[in-house]
Amino acid sequence: MAGPSFFDLTCSFGIHNRRVPEALRTAEGLLGEMRRYGIEKALICHAVAMEHSPELGNPMTARAARGTGALAPCWVFLPSTVGGDPERGVARMLSSGSRVAKLLPEYYFFDVGEWCVGDIYGVLEEHRIPVVLDFFSPSLGSDLVRWGDVVEVCLAHPDLPVIVSEYRYRSNRRMYQAMARCDNLMLDLSGLWLYRAVDSVCEEFGADRLFFGTRTPYRDPSSALGMVNYSKVSDEEKAMVAGGNLERLIRGVRE
Repeated sequence: MAGPSFFDLTCSFGIHNRRVPEALRTAEGLLGEMRRYGIEKALICHAVAMEHSPELGNPMTARAARGTGALAPCWVFLPSTVGGDPERGVARMLSSGSRVAKLLPEYYFFDVGEWCVGDIYGVLEEHRIPVVLDFFSPSLGSDLVRWGDVVEVCLAHPDLPVIVSEYRYRSNRRMYQAMARCDNLMLDLSGLWLYRAVDSVCEEFGADRLFFGTRTPYRDPSSALGMVNYSKVSDEEKAMVAGGNLERLIRGVRE
């Protein structure tokens, strides 16, 4: 019996500030890695957009994804005080073919609270564009998510799909409290290295709240693949986590 179809939420390529395998510096190399691991699709972000300049990097992401069928571009936003008008930014995003937004507060040194980027959340919510709040840090730190700000955002924008990600969660206490408080809050699997984490999240909150991600090229994809494939949840739930949930959110975007 065939396994689930995987759609990777947290993939990047290009020349990063930290050393990564040279073969994964290009979209072609990334596609080869995906084929090797049996990952059908990936939401990608260019290293320039992640670590240097979204203004320059977002178009590079879109160009790399165009025509591949297997790669989908993710659009990085900065607070409007430095990143420009959110409505114009979302229009550029949609015209590029991107349907998922990302904020990187640890790389670009800003808060994710309503006071700082609430105008961006408002425009994304109008279009039902999912946003990844990615607390991934250049230092590869853990437990960096500011859960109080995340809960505030989710409650202020109940129709905004919010997916939280970071390099590693060592504790799930505040995470579970936030998930229980906010129905529109979801998790990326790439940082959830806890025993039977897939089973636990699916049992507590439902399989529709969890998204497969590998954090390629910083981590080997086999860890996240194993988390899904060897979980004790049903085949239907595995399919949702592996890629069905991300496909559903992308289909739900209002242009």
